[in-house]
Amino acid sequence: MLTILGELAALAALGLALAGAAAKAAQAERARVRATAKRNARARR
Repeated sequence: MLTILGELAALAALGLALAGAAAKAAQAERARVRATAKRNARARR
C-alpha cells in the first residue's frame, strides 16, 4: 500500500513539473510573439 502511495506521489510531482515546464514555454512563446509584433510595428513606421 505504501509503495502505491509513493508511486502516486512521484507521478503527481512529475505531472506538476511537466505542467510548470509547459506554462514556462507558453510564456516564452507569448513574449516572442510580442517582440515580433513590436519589431514589425517599428518596421512599418
